[in-house]
Amino acid sequence: MGCTRFEQIQQYLTVINREEGPHTSTCWYEPIKPLVKHLREAFRAYIIPEMHLSIDKNIAKFRGRSHDTTILPRKPIPEGFKVWLCAYQGYVYAFELHLGRASAERSAKSRPIIPDQLFEEAFKSTFLTKPILTKPRGGYRLAETQTLVYRFAKDLPQGLSWVVYLDNLFINQSLLALLRNDLGVAATGTTRKNAREIPWDLIKAQKEKREWGLTMPRVIGGSSLAYGRITLH
Repeated sequence: MGCTRFEQIQQYLTVINREEGPHTSTCWYEPIKPLVKHLREAFRAYIIPEMHLSIDKNIAKFRGRSHDTTILPRKPIPEGFKVWLCAYQGYVYAFELHLGRASAERSAKSRPIIPDQLFEEAFKSTFLTKPILTKPRGGYRLAETQTLVYRFAKDLPQGLSWVVYLDNLFINQSLLALLRNDLGVAATGTTRKNAREIPWDLIKAQKEKREWGLTMPRVIGGSSLAYGRITLH
């Protein structure tokens, strides 16, 4: 089939009921919501991943007019719609679509509460002299981006062992501890030297350029966390 013929057929394909009139939602993917729902269900139905999965963002190329596009000039795809992925060997097991004003990581779902002891231990390991932050009315909670990882992990099949791999956008001590304590999910990945809740002596070790293979174990909130020699950006 040629390109022209395909485009002629494509203009008559739709996944919404056009008799309902034009949609007025501010959600950029509103016209394809039925398809998005079907794909989410199908991706989970056709495979049970093995132990190791990765969670990351992806950009679907788009240069039209939209408030929901993301611009990352240094990335291979510098502009488009952001999609959060949980993947296994190239297979997308789960995904969430980013909205600029009400994104997936700003979901109305409540963010997980960080136990006071866990938060205080993580905070003190990073800031030796600063006073503990005042406890918010709803308690200490994971940040929006970390909540996204927690939500992906929580939706994994129960009764199996999981290890998720993350990049430096996500990792901090509270997230790793909650994944292990609440869900029994292990996590590993890179982090940034200016990220919150990174132990000060790990930053010191990185500045001293210690040899690869160094392991610096931590016990945070009753969960054993081992920091290997990793690159801090």
